[in-house]
Amino acid sequence: MRSPLFVSSLIILLGIAERPSLAQTQTPIAQTPISKSDQTSQQEANHQFDLGDRYFQNNQFENGRVAYENSLKIWIQLDRKLPQGSLLLKLAQIDEVLGHYDQALAYYQKAYNLFSELDRPMERSGSLSGQGIIYVRTGKYSQAIDAFQRALKIFPKSSVAMNGLGLAHAYLGEGETALKFYEQALEIRTQNKLFTPAAVTLLNIGNVYENQGDYLKALIFYRRALSFFEFSKYPSGWSQALNSIGKIYNQLNQPDQALENFQKALKLTQQFSEPRRQGQSLEYIGLTYHKRQDYHQALSFYNRSLILRRSIGDREGEAIVLNHIGDTLRETKDLDLAILFYKESVSRYETIRTELRQLPKEQQSSYLKTVERTYRNLGDLLLKRDRILEAQQVLDLLKFQELEQYLNRIRSSNNRPLENLLPEVEILRKYDSIQKSAIELGQELEKLRQIPAGSRSSIQQERIALLIQLEEDLSKQFNQFRDRPDIQALLKSLSPAIQKQTIDTADLEALRSDLKKMNAVLIYPLVLDDRLEIIITTAEAPPLRRTINVKREDLNRTIKDFRNALSNPEEDAEKPAQQLYQWLIHPLEADLKASTPNTLIYAPDAQLRYIPLAALHDGKQWLTERYAINYITAKSLLKFTQAPPQQLKILAGAIGGKASQVNVGTRVFLFNGLPFTTSEVQSIQKLQPTTQSLIEDNFTLTNLKPKLGDYNILHLATHAALVPGSPENSFILFSGKTTATLKDIENWKLNNFDLVVLSACETGLGGNFGANGEEILGLGYQFQNRGAKATIASLWQVDDSATQELMTSFYLALQQGQSKTQSLQTAQLALINHPLPKNHHPYYWAPFILIGNGL
Repeated sequence: MRSPLFVSSLIILLGIAERPSLAQTQTPIAQTPISKSDQTSQQEANHQFDLGDRYFQNNQFENGRVAYENSLKIWIQLDRKLPQGSLLLKLAQIDEVLGHYDQALAYYQKAYNLFSELDRPMERSGSLSGQGIIYVRTGKYSQAIDAFQRALKIFPKSSVAMNGLGLAHAYLGEGETALKFYEQALEIRTQNKLFTPAAVTLLNIGNVYENQGDYLKALIFYRRALSFFEFSKYPSGWSQALNSIGKIYNQLNQPDQALENFQKALKLTQQFSEPRRQGQSLEYIGLTYHKRQDYHQALSFYNRSLILRRSIGDREGEAIVLNHIGDTLRETKDLDLAILFYKESVSRYETIRTELRQLPKEQQSSYLKTVERTYRNLGDLLLKRDRILEAQQVLDLLKFQELEQYLNRIRSSNNRPLENLLPEVEILRKYDSIQKSAIELGQELEKLRQIPAGSRSSIQQERIALLIQLEEDLSKQFNQFRDRPDIQALLKSLSPAIQKQTIDTADLEALRSDLKKMNAVLIYPLVLDDRLEIIITTAEAPPLRRTINVKREDLNRTIKDFRNALSNPEEDAEKPAQQLYQWLIHPLEADLKASTPNTLIYAPDAQLRYIPLAALHDGKQWLTERYAINYITAKSLLKFTQAPPQQLKILAGAIGGKASQVNVGTRVFLFNGLPFTTSEVQSIQKLQPTTQSLIEDNFTLTNLKPKLGDYNILHLATHAALVPGSPENSFILFSGKTTATLKDIENWKLNNFDLVVLSACETGLGGNFGANGEEILGLGYQFQNRGAKATIASLWQVDDSATQELMTSFYLALQQGQSKTQSLQTAQLALINHPLPKNHHPYYWAPFILIGNGL
């Protein structure tokens, strides 16, 4: 589901019309210090307040903060609390825009306390709604809903709270519920003639229908929003509505109407000097020409959009347009040049990763949707050009982005950025030279256009005409860029020899050395629409590429059949297991035969994450009977040299003897009883008498957390759920129906733990097969980020008694000195060879995967 349109704090929280656009302030603002002779005067406080608003309107947020803080100091000295509260809201909005969410929440809370003291219900409600918007921004939807509901109790006519509830439910995928709240907000806003906020709500409603695929109904609401924006003379919203209408026409395969609306939006943004919106309209026009297969025109508009976005420092916009240029060059078969622009797009994404939360949610959604496709397209082309080392680095970056997207956090890894080959560096230098000239011309032209037409001198008019001609000449240079002889010569020089000279292979040599010590190979699949690519790295050879001609839809269909068979012991799992073996392992047989590994280190991609590699079948035996399997999130996270502790110190907890219902966020989870969990922990304690156990009522977070620093294995035999797309609703269950969510675990310290075992139901899936599996590796990634070396989790609802046997065998092997990966293989083989035939089905022995360092 695409994310709904997000209305940021640039709309005043109390329901007043949006702030003016940048174009409405034509002259630069100079910093004005507080007058020493009149520091405490009300006149000076009002002046600083107005100055802060002007800075805010011009996106000069830090200067705005200074002015607001100056005003706040004076009002505090004057002991005037109502304006203090208003300024706290202003400061909260600035921190929200800058992504300083904790500070914004603190300001909103201070404002709430102050307005409570003054008995100002509307302002109290607005302060709570501000907190709710922060929670929506950070993906804490249950807390957002609670804040908005509290705001409505205080001030039942708050359209901001109603609109906020609509946003929260829309992000949860509850479109119908969102519409009910949007409609209530719209009624209040139209009755009170708040036309700009009403138009924003109309856009939100249209976005829900667009997400549902009801394009005609979305078009109706976008048109109504447009009429409201026209009436309120708010050009930024006006152009946004036109762009939304244009996108719908593109969805309806009516490119002429789409272009008409995009061009109207472009003219409007040029008239009111809104470069960000202007760049967006140019991008949409380029996309429409791309859809028409008019690639020459598409590149022309993309380049114009890129120039504007670079001129204002819009790196996220740059990344998107660079991706579009890569798409177009791929269509024209300029593959090496497409690779370069995809690389530049990915590099922008990597550099703005820590600033992602500063963007409006609509742009975040665009970022997250574009990111995966960009990385996959880049990996695809690199593999087609046999640039395997670069492709593997891109796959690592892709995995990080998917996991970070799921966990809604900022990556802290030290992964190196993508490297450009020497010819690529030279091509970029030449391209950037043209861009720089275009930006300088555009900036001069923009300044001249800000002078009213009737006030321009003849010299200024002549200069404008000349600049327009120069811009057209530069546009021709961009269009001819790829055909220039010097550029073609540089592209032809991208030989394997150049690649080997440029790409740093030191980490590859270290990896191959580790693989040799471990007697292992590394397998990286990449699922593409038309094929499956597998990169295999052995100790004896550089990374090799193997291509399997299977369509994504056929692969996913077989994965789903295999999953269904795995979760039902009455079904035959061997047929889909053999088909997946033919696609995933058979193409590597010669490489495996030459390397003779004991262990496969596996970094699954997309829906391959939903199936255990150990349960593939070659027609004679299961894969676990040949190899131990070690899952990883990404190569750069794994420390192959970290040896396990010599002494096992286990902290084990168990709960689940009775069926239970658990409410987490807006979801309800129903769990069956797990009568074998306590005996499972008792069996572990018999094997390792020093084990500290927490059973049933003693298995609480209060009892667990103080003990975390004293052990090196954490074993949790309890219910758990990983929900695709919802880390805040993914949890581990403790006594008393208390939970620790995946977001809560982000604050744990687990550096001393060699292993975390979640011996529970659905700790890998959560009942939804429609996602791409990032929640599975997300579990291991989250525990690794908190310091744990490895995690064991299950992919489906496990059999309680079989799990007890498997875990007992696992810990016995671990106690005897086997590695974690070998111990899990030993436990699986024990059930495969069990006297009871029923245990031979992979439903009983294959649900658990080990993620991380398997030593």
